Amino acid sequence: MDIWGIWEYTAVVSVAGLLIWLIKLIFHDKLDARWHYLIWLVLLVRMVTPLRFGMVSAPFSVFREVPVGKWLEFARLLAEKRGHGDVFSQLGQVWLWGAVVLGGWYLCSWTALRIQVGRMRKADPALREYVDQTAAKYGLKSCRDIRTGKSRTPFICGLVRPVLVLPEDWAAPEEEIIVHELLHKKFGDVLVNIGLHIVRIINWFNPVV
Repeated sequence: MDIWGIWEYTAVVSVAGLLIWLIKLIFHDKLDARWHYLIWLVLLVRMVTPLRFGMVSAPFSVFREVPVGKWLEFARLLAEKRGHGDVFSQLGQVWLWGAVVLGGWYLCSWTALRIQVGRMRKADPALREYVDQTAAKYGLKSCRDIRTGKSRTPFICGLVRPVLVLPEDWAAPEEEIIVHELLHKKFGDVLVNIGLHIVRIINWFNPVV
C-alpha cells in the first residue's frame, strides 16, 4: 500500500473538511439544514473516492494552487535516497491493517445489533396502530416491522427493510419521537450512516475526520 498516496488523499480531505467547517461557521445562521447537509455531502463524496484521484477533481480550486502531490513526491524521493523506503512501505501496511481492524469491528457490531433486534418482540397491536396513525397524520410511511426491547433510545435499524425499535418501557412514545425516527427512514439516513462509517474506516488515523 502506497503511504504517499494515502497522505496526499489525507491532506486534500483535511483541507476540504476544514474549509467546509469554516464556511459553516460563517453561514451557520444564513443557510437552512438542507444546504448544510449538501455541503457535507460534497466532502463525503470526495472522501469515498479512490486514493488515486485519476480524473476526479478536488471540490475546491485552491488545491490546484497547492502542489501537495509534488511536495509528497519530493519527500518520497528523499526518503528513498536516505534508505527509509522500507519503513514507509510498512506504514502503508499499518494503515491497511488499521482499516481492516476497524472495518471488522464495525461489521461485528452491526451483526450483533441485527441479532439483538431480531430477538426483540414485535410491538403489540395497540402500539402498532399508534405508530401507523402517527405516520399517517404527518404523511409518512410507517415501518412494517416495529419491535420493542431493552434499548435506552428509539432507533431505525436496517437499510432494505427498516425496523423501528422502541424501548420496551415506553407505553406510548410522543408523536415527535415517532416522527423523528420515521424521518430518518424517509431521508435514508441509515445509508448516510453507512457512508460515514466507510469514511471513518478509510480515515481512521485522521483527527480532522
